[in-house]
Amino acid sequence: MGGCQPIAGENASAGTGYAADEAEKNQRERLFAAMVARVAEQGYDATTVGDLVELSGVSRSAFYRHFSDKQACFIAAIESLVEPALATVSAGMESTDGPLMWRWQSRRSNRC
Repeated sequence: MGGCQPIAGENASAGTGYAADEAEKNQRERLFAAMVARVAEQGYDATTVGDLVELSGVSRSAFYRHFSDKQACFIAAIESLVEPALATVSAGMESTDGPLMWRWQSRRSNRC
């Protein structure tokens, strides 16, 4: 599992052998993946917290440690997908000679 180092002692998450912060991150990522998959399959309204914990393998109590409700999980999942794309676009727009800026300036100069 990407970069997670097994450890022993009180910093280990119960049953996983990974540092608590890595286990928390892994749980959130699994919940995000479950949210995206289930909403794509059956829609937001039909998706339940029970569906998410079953599909992700995360306990219901862990779900509620991360999120107050289904909507909070949905918003966080969408943000996790959108933020990297926005960062890429922003980086491209900051460059005055990059391809995105060139295309934008070309389109702007071709307008009537």
